Amino acid sequence: MRGRTTPSSLLRPELDAIPLIGRDEELLRLGLWATDDDDFDVRLLTGGAGQGKSRIAHELGRSLQAQGWTSQWVHVGANGRDVIAALPSGPVLLVIDYAESRGNEIADLLSAVEDMGLLGKARMLLLARSRTDWWRRLRSRCAAGGLLDDVTVQDLAPLVDEPLAVEQLYKAAVKVFTAAFRRTSLGEQFLHYRRFSSALDVIQAALADVLVGDADTGRTATARLLSRERQYAHAVAVADGLTTLDIPDLDRFSALFTIFGASGEDEAVALLACADGGLPLLELRKVARLFHRLYPGSTSFIDGLRPAALAADFIAELIDEDGGIVGLAQASNLFRDQPARLRSGLTTLTHSAAKHAKVRPVLRMMVDSGGQATLLAAVTVAAEVEDASALVDCMIAAVEAAGSSIDTVELLRAVPSQTVNLATFAATLADKVLNDLPPAGARNVDQAGLVLQCSNRFSDAGWGEQAAATAREAISDLANLSGGGPAVQRLFAGALSNFSNRLWEIGKLQEALAPAEQAVKEFARASATAVEVAAARNNLAFRLIEAGELTRARDHGRDAEEICRQAIEQGIHGADIGLASALNNLTCAYVGLGAYDLAAAAGLEAVSLRRSQAQGDRDRFLPNVARALANAAPGVHACGDRSVAETMITEARALHVITGRSANIFRYEEVESTVLAAVMQAVAGEVPRAANTLEEAAAMLLTLENGLGDLVPRIAQVIECNRRVLAEETELNWVDVMTVRNTALDALGHSTMLVIPQLLEFKDL
Repeated sequence: MRGRTTPSSLLRPELDAIPLIGRDEELLRLGLWATDDDDFDVRLLTGGAGQGKSRIAHELGRSLQAQGWTSQWVHVGANGRDVIAALPSGPVLLVIDYAESRGNEIADLLSAVEDMGLLGKARMLLLARSRTDWWRRLRSRCAAGGLLDDVTVQDLAPLVDEPLAVEQLYKAAVKVFTAAFRRTSLGEQFLHYRRFSSALDVIQAALADVLVGDADTGRTATARLLSRERQYAHAVAVADGLTTLDIPDLDRFSALFTIFGASGEDEAVALLACADGGLPLLELRKVARLFHRLYPGSTSFIDGLRPAALAADFIAELIDEDGGIVGLAQASNLFRDQPARLRSGLTTLTHSAAKHAKVRPVLRMMVDSGGQATLLAAVTVAAEVEDASALVDCMIAAVEAAGSSIDTVELLRAVPSQTVNLATFAATLADKVLNDLPPAGARNVDQAGLVLQCSNRFSDAGWGEQAAATAREAISDLANLSGGGPAVQRLFAGALSNFSNRLWEIGKLQEALAPAEQAVKEFARASATAVEVAAARNNLAFRLIEAGELTRARDHGRDAEEICRQAIEQGIHGADIGLASALNNLTCAYVGLGAYDLAAAAGLEAVSLRRSQAQGDRDRFLPNVARALANAAPGVHACGDRSVAETMITEARALHVITGRSANIFRYEEVESTVLAAVMQAVAGEVPRAANTLEEAAAMLLTLENGLGDLVPRIAQVIECNRRVLAEETELNWVDVMTVRNTALDALGHSTMLVIPQLLEFKDL
């Protein structure tokens, strides 16, 4: 079919292009139903849009055909008597898709079965999104013959609830699409940290990844799917007797449901009235029930058009046609006191705005008009979506325009700690909060703690100098309050540890060690929690590795690991995060000491922990996943698992691309992981490839902004050292050599060994 079709055609279930994955149990149940002893039986298979109903039906048909059956899909508008009269004498499977819009046709088929009889075994499989009023009407109409008595309704559980099935489906789809379009590389893949709404959503994501950069092809794929979806909705409306509604009417209703959803019929009616208040109440209820059948939610009355990628294009297309979303302002006001509905609306518009610039003004209008409640909802949404840049821009503009009408402290406390997506927004809030506080030296304990939070927010946004200066202020404030007891002592110790981090982030590497050591001593005197003590030791281990004191670093790392493992056994919150940090730092220390087996074991456990944490909080932990992958890769590589190690560093680099958009320090990490990839390629004997990767790192380094102090010249020296080694030692047997140097900067210029940069944990508190 290559060259004679569009990419979206590969999504068609009848082509069997993508293997059926994760549906073995459902297929087995259908197979047993088909082959039992009854002459005739009906089954209803239900599931939301894109869950794979048609794909399963095609697979069932192929399986039965191999056993001598005839499998026939009844096309729309077919005459029921003609269909039954034409059936062969052998066993037959009849499939009726979109059954909820074809009640009359199904009734005619069943009447023909009653009147004409059957020459052989027959099964009728109905496919529908739900079994609501259309199903009750059909059963009532066909009650006399008893053909729908005791019909089994088989519901498809969402495939996306099974992570392994999702991964298998995605990889299978990628394999098909890369072959179909002769692509050799996918570019960025973030499967582990995505949220999917359906099987089709997974497959579309794979298609989009393969076709990245091919905007016209991607648009054609979704345009075809949208056209089909609109025609389907109109057919169902006509079947329900709503003949006065045309496709544009249904589009406007569908847009509001896609944006907000609805928790019940009354809420759905109120939402419809926002788009067209002139419709009678009875008509509005019919439309609400129509959309309940079209787009039923798993926990709500109506969920709207899905998957998310299709919804994003639908919203943009409608804005292009109508100049906006009819009824959006009224709907936003309707849901002012319903955070879940506001979050739903902001999520859909944010997905769409990330792909289509024309959606941004609509998103801005919703954020501007909602005040504090909408901004609080937006904080939650921005921490969950993959690309929150459009939403965050709107949030920053809304805060700056609102002035004193916004409670900046409440908003700042609502922003998750160590956020990537919301970093700049949080820093903007922190700047306003700091300006409203009393001057340094006149602050109480709570205000000093708030100053420390502001320092963290500046750090996350890459405002390094401001973060360090603010942390210094917090230390000064807390020193003045030293008689305040253990709570103040603990806060003071935390401020010292954070100040160490801030100094490192702006490249003051030598100065960062002293406050880290002092923090460990202060926590010991302050009756700190196990998690706090472990975090301080983790922080110190990092500084010691930077200073080349690997044995001391290993010892502090082991202490932190043991503390965290005991805390996990006791059920202490946050201990798993501390354990991952300890393992990550130990990985680096073990690599530097040449203990590669220990480095690989610690690194792989750290990766596993970070992946699990990112599943629950993608925004916060994505940088940690990238760091853990990059740190674990050399040890795994040295232990002989080179293909696994290369996969790990490839994913780390892809994740660094995401996190690098947020802060300068994360872009620096992207350079480090690229250098690490080059070293591993060289060790594997791919010297020309390694040289090219080093040049990539050098080019990235030139794009870094100022404010990283000694970090930039350090990584520049590492790059130059490795360039020289590659140029002079190309005859070296790289396969047998895995040499890592943790050495002073002034020695690098004379090194004849490859140098691996270390991506350690530096935001423990």
